[in-house]
Amino acid sequence: MSGDWEFYRELRTDWLKLRGYLFDTNTRLPALPAVLDGVRRRLEDGEELGLIYLDPSGSGLLEAASGWQAYDELIRRVADTLRRYRR
Repeated sequence: MSGDWEFYRELRTDWLKLRGYLFDTNTRLPALPAVLDGVRRRLEDGEELGLIYLDPSGSGLLEAASGWQAYDELIRRVADTLRRYRR
């Protein structure tokens, strides 16, 4: 029975790690690897594509001035706004 539990624990650990690669836990948005194939396919098919790239980390001044909690909250709010307008 303990062998089953160990297998389950390892499987769950691997699943959480993989999910972290495909899904940003802070923003709850898909990570780049999760959407890259779809973006490539749309471009190859000649479909129109809108892309927004935001890098609020910049020089790190925002996080340094406001703290990591405020920075994370800003990132979550931007993500929530983007999610509302995503098709």
